[in-house]
Amino acid sequence: MVGVENRRAGGLKLKNWYKSFRAYTEGKWYNTYTAHGIGCGVVWAVVWIVLATEASNLTRHRMFLVFLGWVIGWSTATIARAAYKRPRSD
Repeated sequence: MVGVENRRAGGLKLKNWYKSFRAYTEGKWYNTYTAHGIGCGVVWAVVWIVLATEASNLTRHRMFLVFLGWVIGWSTATIARAAYKRPRSD
């Protein structure tokens, strides 16, 4: 790994740590848009469970509007990712 040499030298530089992390996560299942979407779904499910048990009607209504805005943003980002592919890195 790239960052290991710096740890032995006495310090971990941010740039080398980032390169090391990127090399480790490259091609992993959790480094995908789908995994991110599943994670967001789990978090929203927890938020809605807490809201259903603890929040007032007004708070639930306001959080529904926040959730609706998030869904609109997520949908447009998904469409953009499908329509405009990433440029090839040569």
